[in-house]
Amino acid sequence: MSDVMMEHNTDAADEARKKINWQEAYDSPEFQKIKKKRLVFIIPAVILVFFLFFILFWVQSFNPALATKAVAGDANFAFVYSMLIFPIVWISGMLYILYVRKTIYPIEDKIQEKYTIAKEE
Repeated sequence: MSDVMMEHNTDAADEARKKINWQEAYDSPEFQKIKKKRLVFIIPAVILVFFLFFILFWVQSFNPALATKAVAGDANFAFVYSMLIFPIVWISGMLYILYVRKTIYPIEDKIQEKYTIAKEE
């Protein structure tokens, strides 16, 4: 399991003894805050992906010579563009994980503490 998941998850034995009032947690203002904070990252990321994957291909369809233009040695624009997609996806995924760890997980932990009901043994 990744470090990110291990840091956020609690001990399995503690998890088995907990019961969370999910409806109250969902209706809480803290949960609504989480939903809004996720959109702060997701909406710009979707716009960036839309631009990279659709708009640039659309522009290239009007200028096909752009795809065959040599950029570095024998590598043309289409090859460089297609190879840049991989690091862009990985970097955006890593940035999202860092964003969630910094802003969302602390709020989730507070919600979990607030709405957890200890099981009677």
